[in-house]
Amino acid sequence: MILKMIEANLLNLIVVLIFTLLITFKLFTNKKRSSNLPPSPPSIPILGHLPLLKQPLQETLRNFSRKFGPVMLLRFGVRRTLVISSPSLVEECFTKTNDIVFANRPLLPSAKHITYNFTSMGAAPYGHLWRSLRRVAASELFSTTRLVATTHAREHEVKLMCAHIYKESSQKVELKSRFCDLLNNITTMAMMGKRYYGDVIDARDVKSAPRFRDIMREMFKVMHAPYLGNFLPLLAWIDFGGNEKRTIALMKRVDVFFDEVIDERRRIGSCKSGIMVDKLLALQQEEPELYTDQIIRGLILVNFLQLPFYIYFVNENPWIKRYNVPVFFLNIFCCFKF
Repeated sequence: MILKMIEANLLNLIVVLIFTLLITFKLFTNKKRSSNLPPSPPSIPILGHLPLLKQPLQETLRNFSRKFGPVMLLRFGVRRTLVISSPSLVEECFTKTNDIVFANRPLLPSAKHITYNFTSMGAAPYGHLWRSLRRVAASELFSTTRLVATTHAREHEVKLMCAHIYKESSQKVELKSRFCDLLNNITTMAMMGKRYYGDVIDARDVKSAPRFRDIMREMFKVMHAPYLGNFLPLLAWIDFGGNEKRTIALMKRVDVFFDEVIDERRRIGSCKSGIMVDKLLALQQEEPELYTDQIIRGLILVNFLQLPFYIYFVNENPWIKRYNVPVFFLNIFCCFKF
């Protein structure tokens, strides 16, 4: 009984100390530094404006901007976020004089492992790595030349889909899933030379296809999961909700799968194939210190987390439309420290 009382009092003491430190920090914050900040709605201590966000999120932000102007400051826990609703001001933020200021993204705890400790494209801080990834993306991965090189893959996938629809034309055909499979297969074929969706799967990939689909399904669930640790560091430190543990376990599966693909393309691939992994392996031979296997895995994963797979996941999980989309965009909100 005495031990239980001591444990309860100790927990209460820790909570009181945490609140005291937070309040002290707030009181001693430089007031001059805050005087130049944009207008902001009244906030709640510690949580900031998080409790004020209602669905749909875009309408909540619109209502705030009507009241506080086209430039306002929101606070999500410890993170200050600049919200701009004027197209002209947004354009000004990304001009040659200001684009470097807004080049960095927040180093969110939830993205640490998915982005390989913030070394993947879209997450790397501005610097040599950021410029190198941007250069290879613009000149090699997403160039017109590469688009032409993958033309045959897109045409082949469209022909396969049309042939499959024709075979089923005697009955009602559900097209939404067919188009989702088409988008996903075009992406996987262009990147890895693999087809993981639909009914036409190579015999060598029969076992790996369900593994890949399961990994991507779990990846989007992790990305869309509400994670307050992004905004309250204490919750991230204790891994509240087990988000970090799940992400680490998932990334181990991702690394094993992509390493298998990379090793296979090393054996049978060709830089003239038009497949993205083959091109990256060719670049690795020229600059091995830059294009490591980890950087290649990060580039593969970033491409798979783009629109086609997002569409597929939303169609497979309708609950995202009504609940977690605001949370997802909140988790990747561009938070800038002022």
